[in-house]
Amino acid sequence: PQGSYTRLDLESVEGVTTAFLNLRVAPRVGATVITVIPRGATVEITNVSRDRAWYTVNAVGHVGWSSASYVRVGR
Repeated sequence: PQGSYTRLDLESVEGVTTAFLNLRVAPRVGATVITVIPRGATVEITNVSRDRAWYTVNAVGHVGWSSASYVRVGR
């Protein structure tokens, strides 16, 4: 990712999806969807976009970007 979507390092933390959530190849709404993560699924958050609007997550066997608005950090 470039520009405002530069990833920042952080320790891996657990999160839970609050809705069915698109896992995307890049941190933007128009990016290709890899898969849909079910509501209530546990995800591993590994990075965050500079604007804090997107997380890189590991979920359901895939790694990609998801909107931070639909992931609750912690259990």
